[in-house]
Amino acid sequence: MEPVRHIVIYDDLPIDALRIRKSLRKLPFSYEISLAHNGSQLRQVLEEKEVDILLADYSVPDFTGLQALELIKHKYPFVTFIFVTGTLNNEELAAETILAGASGFVLKHNLSKLPKVILDALHVGFRSQNKQTRRLVEKYRKSQISLQDNMEDLLDRLSHTLSNMTDQVDGIPEFLDQMDKFRTQKSKKNKE
Repeated sequence: MEPVRHIVIYDDLPIDALRIRKSLRKLPFSYEISLAHNGSQLRQVLEEKEVDILLADYSVPDFTGLQALELIKHKYPFVTFIFVTGTLNNEELAAETILAGASGFVLKHNLSKLPKVILDALHVGFRSQNKQTRRLVEKYRKSQISLQDNMEDLLDRLSHTLSNMTDQVDGIPEFLDQMDKFRTQKSKKNKE
């Protein structure tokens, strides 16, 4: 069974959020939706749910889309972030959002493109996560090799130390015998 993806629509205008929600019907996977109309609602949803996709308006008054993007980048880096807005008519501004870390953007007057943008972003995000996973696995493997080398070195040193201690312990009976002989000789001298 395919997992259900959790999508958050972050828009201060309920009518726009409804239009975005309707445009998602063409997605080829199961999903559930949470709505957030301000920054505190967005933070609450992010804390309470395991969010996969965040669709954010660029110009939410109390906590802008760019601020939401910064939050996602720092606290929830595996969330796919897409701007769905009416204010990004400027190509330069749209490019800046992508450079800032958004996975894509769709204009509200062209919501029919949203499912394709989401699928493309998820595909790119999946490849990126696979690369990150491979890097983490390789880093883990190297750390395990390093840990194994360090453990072997530690065991060698411990073995050497224990061997020295055993040699010293083995020499104790001889030392005690010599001490007894010395005492015996000293006691004979004192009696004389």
